[in-house]
Amino acid sequence: MAHETQKTTTFKGPNQILTVVIVALVIDILAFTSILPLLPRTIEFYSLAEKNSSGSLLSTLLRCTSALRSFQASIVSSIISSFNSFPLPFKIGFPSSLDAFDSTKSDIVLLGGLLGSLYSLLQCFVSPFFGRLADKYGRRPLLLVSMLGNILWTVLWIFSSSFELFLLARIIAGLCEANVQLSTTIIADVSKPENRAKQMALVGISFSLGFTFGPLIGAYFGSLPPRYFFFSKYIDLGFKSAPFVNAAFFSLFLLVIETIYLYFNLPETMGYLKNHHSASPNPPAINPSDTLTVSNFKKIKDVYLLYMFVFSGMEYTLTFLLLDLFGYSNRQQGCFLGTIGLLSALIQGGYVRRFVRKLGEKRMVLHGFAGCIFGMVSVALMAYFHSIYWIVGVVVGFSIASAIVTSTMNAIVSLLNSPPTYPMEKSDSGSHLDSHYSDSRTHLVSTKSSSSAQASFRSDSGSKLGDFRSVGQLGRAFGPGFASIIYWSFGPVPCYLMGSVCVLYVYFSFNRIKRLLV
Repeated sequence: MAHETQKTTTFKGPNQILTVVIVALVIDILAFTSILPLLPRTIEFYSLAEKNSSGSLLSTLLRCTSALRSFQASIVSSIISSFNSFPLPFKIGFPSSLDAFDSTKSDIVLLGGLLGSLYSLLQCFVSPFFGRLADKYGRRPLLLVSMLGNILWTVLWIFSSSFELFLLARIIAGLCEANVQLSTTIIADVSKPENRAKQMALVGISFSLGFTFGPLIGAYFGSLPPRYFFFSKYIDLGFKSAPFVNAAFFSLFLLVIETIYLYFNLPETMGYLKNHHSASPNPPAINPSDTLTVSNFKKIKDVYLLYMFVFSGMEYTLTFLLLDLFGYSNRQQGCFLGTIGLLSALIQGGYVRRFVRKLGEKRMVLHGFAGCIFGMVSVALMAYFHSIYWIVGVVVGFSIASAIVTSTMNAIVSLLNSPPTYPMEKSDSGSHLDSHYSDSRTHLVSTKSSSSAQASFRSDSGSKLGDFRSVGQLGRAFGPGFASIIYWSFGPVPCYLMGSVCVLYVYFSFNRIKRLLV
Protein backbone atom coordinates (compact mmCIF):
# COMPACT_ATOMS: atom_id res chain seq x y z
CA MET A 1 0.00 0.00 0.00
CA ALA A 2 2.83 2.37 0.84
CA HIS A 3 4.43 1.60 -2.48
CA GLU A 4 1.20 2.35 -4.32
CA THR A 5 0.79 5.65 -2.45
CA GLN A 6 4.31 6.71 -3.37
CA LYS A 7 3.73 5.76 -6.99
CA THR A 8 0.53 7.82 -7.08
CA THR A 9 2.13 10.92 -5.58
CA THR A 10 5.05 10.84 -7.98
CA PHE A 11 2.98 10.13 -11.08
CA LYS A 12 3.29 12.71 -13.86
CA GLY A 13 0.67 13.08 -16.54
CA PRO A 14 1.54 13.18 -20.26
CA ASN A 15 1.29 16.98 -20.45
CA GLN A 16 3.62 17.37 -17.48
CA ILE A 17 6.19 15.07 -19.07
CA LEU A 18 5.86 16.87 -22.40
CA THR A 19 6.53 20.18 -20.66
CA VAL A 20 9.65 18.80 -18.98
CA VAL A 21 10.96 17.34 -22.25
CA ILE A 22 10.32 20.44 -24.36
CA VAL A 23 11.81 22.85 -21.82
CA ALA A 24 14.92 20.68 -21.56
CA LEU A 25 15.12 20.33 -25.34
CA VAL A 26 14.99 24.11 -25.90
CA ILE A 27 17.78 24.57 -23.34
CA ASP A 28 19.81 21.81 -25.01
CA ILE A 29 19.47 23.27 -28.51
CA LEU A 30 20.40 26.75 -27.28
CA ALA A 31 23.57 25.26 -25.77
CA PHE A 32 24.31 23.22 -28.89
CA THR A 33 23.83 26.06 -31.39
CA SER A 34 25.80 28.68 -29.48
CA ILE A 35 29.03 27.37 -30.99
CA LEU A 36 27.85 27.37 -34.62
CA PRO A 37 28.64 31.01 -35.54
CA LEU A 38 32.00 30.74 -33.77
CA LEU A 39 33.39 27.69 -35.61
CA PRO A 40 35.12 29.54 -38.50
CA ARG A 41 36.68 32.14 -36.21
CA THR A 42 37.70 29.43 -33.74
CA ILE A 43 39.59 27.56 -36.45
CA GLU A 44 41.09 30.86 -37.63
CA PHE A 45 42.29 31.57 -34.08
CA TYR A 46 44.01 28.20 -33.80
CA SER A 47 45.56 28.55 -37.27
CA LEU A 48 47.09 31.91 -36.34
CA ALA A 49 48.31 30.54 -33.02
CA GLU A 50 49.96 27.55 -34.74
CA LYS A 51 51.14 29.26 -37.93
CA ASN A 52 54.79 28.63 -37.03
CA SER A 53 54.15 24.97 -36.24
CA SER A 54 54.10 23.27 -39.64
CA GLY A 55 53.86 19.80 -38.12
CA SER A 56 50.73 20.42 -36.04
CA LEU A 57 47.50 18.58 -36.72
CA LEU A 58 45.70 21.76 -37.75
CA SER A 59 48.42 22.75 -40.21
CA THR A 60 48.28 19.28 -41.75
CA LEU A 61 44.49 19.41 -42.04
CA LEU A 62 44.57 22.88 -43.60
CA ARG A 63 47.11 21.70 -46.17
CA CYS A 64 44.84 18.75 -46.98
CA THR A 65 41.80 21.01 -47.33
CA SER A 66 43.79 23.37 -49.54
CA ALA A 67 44.77 20.48 -51.80
CA LEU A 68 41.18 19.24 -51.82
CA ARG A 69 39.89 22.71 -52.69
CA SER A 70 42.42 23.11 -55.50
CA PHE A 71 41.57 19.67 -56.86
CA GLN A 72 37.86 20.49 -56.74
CA ALA A 73 38.43 23.84 -58.46
CA SER A 74 40.40 22.17 -61.26
CA ILE A 75 37.64 19.60 -61.77
CA VAL A 76 35.00 22.33 -61.80
CA SER A 77 37.00 24.36 -64.30
CA SER A 78 37.48 21.39 -66.64
CA ILE A 79 33.79 20.43 -66.42
CA ILE A 80 32.69 23.99 -67.22
CA SER A 81 35.17 24.26 -70.11
CA SER A 82 34.05 20.93 -71.56
CA PHE A 83 30.38 21.85 -71.23
CA ASN A 84 30.88 25.26 -72.83
CA SER A 85 32.69 23.67 -75.79
CA PHE A 86 29.37 22.28 -77.04
CA PRO A 87 27.34 24.48 -79.41
CA LEU A 88 24.64 25.36 -76.90
CA PRO A 89 22.56 28.57 -76.78
CA PHE A 90 23.90 29.35 -73.30
CA LYS A 91 27.19 29.18 -71.44
CA ILE A 92 27.94 28.28 -67.83
CA GLY A 93 29.92 30.90 -65.97
CA PHE A 94 32.35 30.27 -63.14
CA PRO A 95 30.55 31.31 -59.92
CA SER A 96 31.86 34.70 -58.84
CA SER A 97 31.65 33.78 -55.17
CA LEU A 98 34.69 31.55 -55.63
CA ASP A 99 36.70 34.73 -56.04
CA ALA A 100 35.05 36.42 -53.06
CA PHE A 101 37.12 34.41 -50.54
CA ASP A 102 40.86 34.34 -50.25
CA SER A 103 42.47 30.92 -50.15
CA THR A 104 43.04 30.90 -46.39
CA LYS A 105 39.43 31.74 -45.56
CA SER A 106 38.21 29.18 -48.08
CA ASP A 107 40.32 26.48 -46.42
CA ILE A 108 38.99 27.44 -42.98
CA VAL A 109 35.38 27.37 -44.20
CA LEU A 110 35.95 23.99 -45.84
CA LEU A 111 37.56 22.58 -42.68
CA GLY A 112 34.63 23.89 -40.63
CA GLY A 113 32.29 22.06 -42.99
CA LEU A 114 34.32 18.88 -42.60
CA LEU A 115 34.05 19.16 -38.81
CA GLY A 116 30.29 19.44 -39.21
CA SER A 117 30.29 16.34 -41.41
CA LEU A 118 32.39 14.49 -38.81
CA TYR A 119 29.82 15.34 -36.14
CA SER A 120 26.98 14.04 -38.33
CA LEU A 121 28.89 10.84 -39.11
CA LEU A 122 29.49 10.18 -35.41
CA GLN A 123 25.79 10.75 -34.76
CA CYS A 124 24.99 8.32 -37.57
CA PHE A 125 27.04 5.62 -35.83
CA VAL A 126 25.88 6.14 -32.23
CA SER A 127 22.16 6.91 -32.71
CA PRO A 128 21.15 3.24 -33.22
CA PHE A 129 23.10 2.23 -30.10
CA PHE A 130 21.42 4.89 -27.96
CA GLY A 131 18.04 3.74 -29.26
CA ARG A 132 18.63 0.07 -28.48
CA LEU A 133 20.06 0.83 -25.05
CA ALA A 134 17.05 3.05 -24.31
CA ASP A 135 14.74 0.14 -25.18
CA LYS A 136 16.70 -2.11 -22.83
CA TYR A 137 17.54 0.12 -19.86
CA GLY A 138 15.00 2.92 -20.17
CA ARG A 139 14.89 6.45 -21.55
CA ARG A 140 15.74 8.36 -18.38
CA PRO A 141 19.14 6.79 -17.54
CA LEU A 142 20.33 7.03 -21.14
CA LEU A 143 19.29 10.67 -21.35
CA LEU A 144 21.18 11.49 -18.15
CA VAL A 145 24.27 9.66 -19.43
CA SER A 146 24.04 11.69 -22.63
CA MET A 147 23.83 14.90 -20.60
CA LEU A 148 26.96 13.98 -18.65
CA GLY A 149 28.74 13.46 -21.97
CA ASN A 150 27.55 16.87 -23.16
CA ILE A 151 28.88 18.48 -19.99
CA LEU A 152 32.21 16.69 -20.49
CA TRP A 153 32.71 17.97 -24.03
CA THR A 154 31.78 21.52 -23.01
CA VAL A 155 34.32 21.44 -20.17
CA LEU A 156 36.92 20.28 -22.69
CA TRP A 157 35.86 23.15 -24.95
CA ILE A 158 36.59 25.62 -22.14
CA PHE A 159 40.09 24.18 -21.70
CA SER A 160 40.78 23.84 -25.44
CA SER A 161 43.86 26.01 -25.76
CA SER A 162 44.92 23.90 -28.77
CA PHE A 163 43.13 22.61 -31.83
CA GLU A 164 43.76 19.01 -30.78
CA LEU A 165 41.77 19.49 -27.57
CA PHE A 166 39.01 21.28 -29.44
CA LEU A 167 38.79 18.44 -31.97
CA LEU A 168 38.61 15.91 -29.12
CA ALA A 169 35.79 17.93 -27.57
CA ARG A 170 33.82 17.92 -30.83
CA ILE A 171 34.32 14.15 -31.22
CA ILE A 172 32.97 13.57 -27.71
CA ALA A 173 30.05 15.86 -28.57
CA GLY A 174 29.21 13.77 -31.62
CA LEU A 175 29.42 10.53 -29.64
CA CYS A 176 27.35 11.71 -26.66
CA GLU A 177 24.54 13.88 -28.04
CA ALA A 178 21.29 11.95 -27.81
CA ASN A 179 18.92 14.50 -26.30
CA VAL A 180 16.91 15.08 -29.47
CA GLN A 181 16.59 11.38 -30.26
CA LEU A 182 15.61 10.36 -26.73
CA SER A 183 13.26 13.32 -26.34
CA THR A 184 11.47 12.18 -29.48
CA THR A 185 11.24 8.66 -28.04
CA ILE A 186 9.84 9.97 -24.75
CA ILE A 187 7.19 12.00 -26.57
CA ALA A 188 6.26 8.84 -28.48
CA ASP A 189 6.00 6.97 -25.16
CA VAL A 190 3.49 9.37 -23.59
CA SER A 191 1.45 10.45 -26.64
CA LYS A 192 -1.60 8.56 -27.81
CA PRO A 193 -1.39 7.55 -31.47
CA GLU A 194 -3.93 10.06 -32.77
CA ASN A 195 -1.99 12.90 -31.10
CA ARG A 196 1.51 11.64 -31.89
CA ALA A 197 2.29 13.89 -34.88
CA LYS A 198 0.78 16.89 -33.11
CA GLN A 199 3.09 16.38 -30.14
CA MET A 200 6.10 15.65 -32.34
CA ALA A 201 5.66 19.11 -33.84
CA LEU A 202 6.75 20.48 -30.47
CA VAL A 203 10.21 19.07 -31.18
CA GLY A 204 10.27 21.01 -34.44
CA ILE A 205 9.19 24.19 -32.67
CA SER A 206 12.00 23.69 -30.15
CA PHE A 207 14.48 23.29 -32.99
CA SER A 208 13.23 26.40 -34.77
CA LEU A 209 13.47 28.54 -31.65
CA GLY A 210 16.84 27.10 -30.65
CA PHE A 211 18.42 27.53 -34.06
CA THR A 212 17.01 31.07 -34.30
CA PHE A 213 18.22 32.42 -30.96
CA GLY A 214 21.07 30.06 -30.01
CA PRO A 215 23.58 31.33 -32.60
CA LEU A 216 22.68 34.95 -31.75
CA ILE A 217 23.30 34.34 -28.05
CA GLY A 218 26.50 32.43 -28.80
CA ALA A 219 27.76 35.25 -31.02
CA TYR A 220 27.01 37.76 -28.25
CA PHE A 221 28.93 35.84 -25.59
CA GLY A 222 31.70 35.15 -28.08
CA SER A 223 32.13 38.88 -28.65
CA LEU A 224 32.83 39.54 -24.97
CA PRO A 225 36.47 39.82 -23.82
CA PRO A 226 37.90 36.62 -22.30
CA ARG A 227 38.04 38.12 -18.79
CA TYR A 228 34.53 39.52 -18.92
CA PHE A 229 32.88 36.44 -17.43
CA PHE A 230 31.56 37.31 -13.99
CA PHE A 231 33.92 35.35 -11.71
CA SER A 232 37.05 35.83 -13.84
CA LYS A 233 37.04 39.51 -12.84
CA TYR A 234 37.96 38.50 -9.32
CA ILE A 235 39.64 35.10 -9.70
CA ASP A 236 42.64 34.29 -11.87
CA LEU A 237 41.59 31.02 -13.49
CA GLY A 238 45.20 30.02 -13.96
CA PHE A 239 44.77 28.09 -17.21
CA LYS A 240 44.83 28.77 -20.91
CA SER A 241 41.27 28.84 -22.14
CA ALA A 242 39.68 28.36 -25.52
CA PRO A 243 38.90 31.27 -27.81
CA PHE A 244 35.44 32.71 -27.16
CA VAL A 245 35.47 31.01 -23.77
CA ASN A 246 32.45 33.00 -22.58
CA ALA A 247 30.25 31.17 -25.08
CA ALA A 248 31.62 27.87 -23.74
CA PHE A 249 30.81 28.92 -20.15
CA PHE A 250 27.32 29.89 -21.29
CA SER A 251 26.79 26.47 -22.88
CA LEU A 252 28.11 24.70 -19.78
CA PHE A 253 25.78 26.71 -17.56
CA LEU A 254 22.78 25.74 -19.70
CA LEU A 255 23.74 22.06 -19.78
CA VAL A 256 24.21 21.86 -16.01
CA ILE A 257 20.81 23.51 -15.46
CA GLU A 258 19.24 21.11 -17.97
CA THR A 259 20.78 18.04 -16.32
CA ILE A 260 19.58 19.04 -12.85
CA TYR A 261 16.13 19.84 -14.23
CA LEU A 262 15.84 16.45 -15.94
CA TYR A 263 17.15 14.54 -12.92
CA PHE A 264 14.49 15.93 -10.59
CA ASN A 265 11.56 16.18 -13.00
CA LEU A 266 11.73 13.47 -15.67
CA PRO A 267 10.30 10.02 -14.81
CA GLU A 268 10.92 6.84 -16.75
CA THR A 269 8.48 6.65 -19.67
CA MET A 270 9.15 3.29 -21.30
CA GLY A 271 5.81 1.46 -21.43
CA TYR A 272 4.05 4.57 -20.11
CA LEU A 273 0.74 4.20 -22.01
CA LYS A 274 0.50 0.48 -21.28
CA ASN A 275 1.11 1.06 -17.57
CA HIS A 276 -1.17 4.05 -17.08
CA HIS A 277 -4.02 3.48 -19.56
CA SER A 278 -6.42 0.58 -19.67
CA ALA A 279 -6.14 -1.67 -22.67
CA SER A 280 -8.91 -2.16 -25.19
CA PRO A 281 -10.96 -5.38 -24.95
CA ASN A 282 -9.27 -7.03 -27.91
CA PRO A 283 -6.33 -4.92 -29.14
CA PRO A 284 -4.60 -6.00 -32.33
CA ALA A 285 -1.26 -7.58 -31.65
CA ILE A 286 0.85 -5.56 -34.07
CA ASN A 287 4.32 -6.98 -34.17
CA PRO A 288 7.09 -4.48 -35.09
CA SER A 289 9.01 -7.37 -36.67
CA ASP A 290 6.11 -8.12 -39.04
CA THR A 291 7.29 -8.34 -42.66
CA LEU A 292 5.10 -5.50 -43.92
CA THR A 293 6.09 -3.23 -41.03
CA VAL A 294 9.80 -3.90 -41.62
CA SER A 295 9.37 -3.31 -45.35
CA ASN A 296 7.61 0.01 -44.83
CA PHE A 297 10.19 1.13 -42.29
CA LYS A 298 12.99 0.42 -44.76
CA LYS A 299 11.17 2.39 -47.46
CA ILE A 300 10.68 5.31 -45.09
CA LYS A 301 14.38 5.29 -44.20
CA ASP A 302 15.40 5.23 -47.87
CA VAL A 303 13.10 8.15 -48.65
CA TYR A 304 14.35 10.14 -45.66
CA LEU A 305 18.01 9.46 -46.47
CA LEU A 306 17.62 10.84 -49.99
CA TYR A 307 15.56 13.77 -48.78
CA MET A 308 18.07 14.81 -46.10
CA PHE A 309 20.96 14.33 -48.52
CA VAL A 310 19.34 16.77 -50.96
CA PHE A 311 17.76 19.18 -48.47
CA SER A 312 20.86 19.63 -46.31
CA GLY A 313 22.97 20.25 -49.40
CA MET A 314 20.61 22.84 -50.86
CA GLU A 315 20.25 24.50 -47.47
CA TYR A 316 24.04 24.63 -47.05
CA THR A 317 24.67 26.34 -50.40
CA LEU A 318 21.99 29.00 -49.83
CA THR A 319 24.40 31.26 -47.94
CA PHE A 320 26.95 31.04 -50.78
CA LEU A 321 24.23 31.89 -53.28
CA LEU A 322 23.11 34.99 -51.38
CA LEU A 323 26.72 36.16 -51.20
CA ASP A 324 27.26 35.39 -54.86
CA LEU A 325 24.13 37.15 -56.13
CA PHE A 326 23.50 39.98 -53.70
CA GLY A 327 26.63 40.30 -51.56
CA TYR A 328 24.82 39.47 -48.31
CA SER A 329 26.74 40.32 -45.15
CA ASN A 330 26.95 38.02 -42.13
CA ARG A 331 24.20 40.05 -40.46
CA GLN A 332 21.91 39.75 -43.48
CA GLN A 333 22.60 36.01 -43.67
CA GLY A 334 21.69 35.69 -40.02
CA CYS A 335 18.43 37.59 -40.52
CA PHE A 336 17.58 35.36 -43.50
CA LEU A 337 18.15 32.13 -41.56
CA GLY A 338 16.43 33.53 -38.48
CA THR A 339 13.35 34.39 -40.53
CA ILE A 340 13.16 30.79 -41.76
CA GLY A 341 13.46 29.54 -38.18
CA LEU A 342 10.71 31.79 -36.83
CA LEU A 343 8.36 31.07 -39.73
CA SER A 344 8.96 27.33 -39.24
CA ALA A 345 7.92 27.64 -35.60
CA LEU A 346 4.75 29.47 -36.61
CA ILE A 347 3.91 26.82 -39.22
CA GLN A 348 4.45 24.02 -36.72
CA GLY A 349 2.29 25.67 -34.10
CA GLY A 350 -0.40 27.10 -36.35
CA TYR A 351 -0.63 24.50 -39.11
CA VAL A 352 0.92 21.14 -38.25
CA ARG A 353 -0.50 20.85 -34.73
CA ARG A 354 -3.94 22.01 -35.86
CA PHE A 355 -4.43 20.07 -39.07
CA VAL A 356 -2.37 16.87 -38.87
CA ARG A 357 -5.29 14.89 -37.42
CA LYS A 358 -7.56 16.12 -40.21
CA LEU A 359 -5.12 15.60 -43.07
CA GLY A 360 -3.27 12.55 -41.79
CA GLU A 361 0.45 12.08 -41.21
CA LYS A 362 1.24 10.87 -44.71
CA ARG A 363 -0.48 13.76 -46.46
CA MET A 364 1.15 16.23 -44.09
CA VAL A 365 4.62 14.92 -45.01
CA LEU A 366 3.73 15.26 -48.70
CA HIS A 367 2.86 18.91 -48.03
CA GLY A 368 6.33 19.32 -46.57
CA PHE A 369 7.96 17.81 -49.64
CA ALA A 370 5.86 20.10 -51.87
CA GLY A 371 7.02 23.11 -49.86
CA CYS A 372 10.62 22.02 -50.31
CA ILE A 373 10.15 21.74 -54.09
CA PHE A 374 8.55 25.20 -54.15
CA GLY A 375 11.47 26.65 -52.21
CA MET A 376 14.13 25.11 -54.45
CA VAL A 377 12.37 26.23 -57.64
CA SER A 378 12.16 29.72 -56.13
CA VAL A 379 15.93 29.66 -55.55
CA ALA A 380 16.53 28.66 -59.17
CA LEU A 381 14.25 31.47 -60.41
CA MET A 382 15.94 33.96 -58.07
CA ALA A 383 19.34 32.98 -59.46
CA TYR A 384 18.13 32.97 -63.08
CA PHE A 385 16.50 36.43 -62.94
CA HIS A 386 18.93 37.87 -60.35
CA SER A 387 15.87 39.17 -58.52
CA ILE A 388 15.66 39.43 -54.74
CA TYR A 389 11.85 39.29 -54.86
CA TRP A 390 11.96 35.51 -55.24
CA ILE A 391 13.48 35.27 -51.77
CA VAL A 392 9.94 35.32 -50.33
CA GLY A 393 9.25 31.99 -52.05
CA VAL A 394 12.59 30.67 -50.81
CA VAL A 395 11.81 31.55 -47.19
CA VAL A 396 8.26 30.16 -47.36
CA GLY A 397 9.26 26.92 -49.11
CA PHE A 398 12.20 26.08 -46.86
CA SER A 399 10.18 27.03 -43.77
CA ILE A 400 7.39 24.63 -44.74
CA ALA A 401 9.88 21.82 -45.33
CA SER A 402 11.72 22.47 -42.07
CA ALA A 403 8.48 22.66 -40.12
CA ILE A 404 6.80 19.52 -41.39
CA VAL A 405 8.96 16.74 -42.76
CA THR A 406 11.24 15.53 -39.97
CA SER A 407 8.84 15.86 -37.04
CA THR A 408 5.92 14.22 -38.86
CA MET A 409 8.07 11.38 -40.21
CA ASN A 410 9.33 10.80 -36.66
CA ALA A 411 5.69 10.42 -35.65
CA ILE A 412 5.07 7.89 -38.42
CA VAL A 413 8.13 5.84 -37.42
CA SER A 414 7.02 5.77 -33.80
CA LEU A 415 3.49 4.76 -34.84
CA LEU A 416 4.88 1.74 -36.68
CA ASN A 417 5.82 0.40 -33.24
CA SER A 418 2.89 1.69 -31.21
CA PRO A 419 0.80 -0.84 -29.28
CA PRO A 420 -2.81 0.38 -29.13
CA THR A 421 -4.08 0.90 -25.59
CA TYR A 422 -7.67 1.87 -26.33
CA PRO A 423 -10.22 1.51 -29.13
CA MET A 424 -9.59 3.66 -32.20
CA GLU A 425 -12.66 5.24 -33.74
CA LYS A 426 -13.10 7.37 -36.81
CA SER A 427 -14.25 10.25 -34.66
CA ASP A 428 -10.99 10.17 -32.70
CA SER A 429 -8.69 10.78 -35.61
CA GLY A 430 -8.90 11.77 -39.21
CA SER A 431 -5.46 10.34 -39.86
CA HIS A 432 -4.33 7.19 -41.60
CA LEU A 433 -4.30 5.49 -38.22
CA ASP A 434 -7.92 4.46 -38.71
CA SER A 435 -7.20 2.32 -41.75
CA HIS A 436 -4.10 1.10 -39.93
CA TYR A 437 -6.11 -0.48 -37.15
CA SER A 438 -8.90 -1.56 -39.46
CA ASP A 439 -6.44 -3.52 -41.60
CA SER A 440 -4.75 -4.80 -38.48
CA ARG A 441 -7.99 -6.39 -37.27
CA THR A 442 -8.25 -8.24 -40.56
CA HIS A 443 -4.67 -9.41 -40.90
CA LEU A 444 -3.09 -9.37 -37.49
CA VAL A 445 -5.79 -9.83 -34.83
CA SER A 446 -4.63 -12.02 -32.02
CA THR A 447 -6.83 -14.80 -30.76
CA LYS A 448 -5.47 -14.34 -27.27
CA SER A 449 -6.85 -12.14 -24.55
CA SER A 450 -6.08 -8.45 -24.14
CA SER A 451 -3.39 -9.02 -21.55
CA SER A 452 -1.58 -11.66 -23.55
CA ALA A 453 -1.72 -9.48 -26.67
CA GLN A 454 -0.12 -6.60 -24.82
CA ALA A 455 2.45 -8.92 -23.31
CA SER A 456 3.36 -10.32 -26.70
CA PHE A 457 4.01 -6.86 -28.10
CA ARG A 458 7.58 -5.68 -27.79
CA SER A 459 7.82 -1.98 -28.58
CA ASP A 460 11.18 -1.01 -30.02
CA SER A 461 10.40 2.62 -30.79
CA GLY A 462 13.73 3.71 -29.28
CA SER A 463 15.78 1.62 -31.69
CA LYS A 464 13.54 2.49 -34.66
CA LEU A 465 13.79 6.22 -33.97
CA GLY A 466 17.54 5.80 -33.48
CA ASP A 467 17.88 4.07 -36.85
CA PHE A 468 15.74 6.77 -38.44
CA ARG A 469 17.87 9.57 -36.99
CA SER A 470 20.98 7.71 -38.11
CA VAL A 471 20.05 7.78 -41.79
CA GLY A 472 19.17 11.46 -41.51
CA GLN A 473 22.59 12.24 -40.06
CA LEU A 474 24.19 10.19 -42.83
CA GLY A 475 22.46 12.40 -45.39
CA ARG A 476 23.59 15.51 -43.53
CA ALA A 477 27.18 14.25 -43.49
CA PHE A 478 27.53 13.98 -47.28
CA GLY A 479 24.80 16.21 -48.71
CA PRO A 480 26.52 19.60 -48.29
CA GLY A 481 29.76 18.45 -49.93
CA PHE A 482 28.00 16.93 -52.93
CA ALA A 483 25.73 19.96 -53.38
CA SER A 484 28.73 22.28 -53.22
CA ILE A 485 30.43 20.40 -56.06
CA ILE A 486 27.28 20.64 -58.19
CA TYR A 487 26.91 24.32 -57.33
CA TRP A 488 30.49 25.24 -58.20
CA SER A 489 30.45 23.03 -61.30
CA PHE A 490 27.19 24.06 -62.96
CA GLY A 491 25.98 27.13 -61.09
CA PRO A 492 22.95 27.69 -58.85
CA VAL A 493 20.18 27.29 -61.44
CA PRO A 494 21.03 23.70 -62.51
CA CYS A 495 21.95 22.84 -58.91
CA TYR A 496 18.59 23.80 -57.44
CA LEU A 497 16.59 22.47 -60.37
CA MET A 498 18.33 19.12 -59.86
CA GLY A 499 17.51 19.34 -56.17
CA SER A 500 13.83 20.02 -56.87
CA VAL A 501 13.67 17.06 -59.26
CA CYS A 502 15.21 14.81 -56.59
CA VAL A 503 12.67 15.94 -54.00
CA LEU A 504 9.90 15.39 -56.56
CA TYR A 505 11.14 11.80 -56.84
CA VAL A 506 11.09 11.60 -53.03
CA TYR A 507 7.49 12.89 -53.07
CA PHE A 508 6.26 10.15 -55.41
CA SER A 509 8.35 7.45 -53.71
CA PHE A 510 6.82 8.29 -50.34
CA ASN A 511 3.33 8.54 -51.81
CA ARG A 512 3.68 5.00 -53.23
CA ILE A 513 4.17 3.45 -49.78
CA LYS A 514 0.90 1.63 -49.11
CA ARG A 515 -0.67 0.79 -45.75
CA LEU A 516 1.96 3.06 -44.30
CA LEU A 517 1.18 2.52 -40.63
CA VAL A 518 0.74 -1.28 -40.70
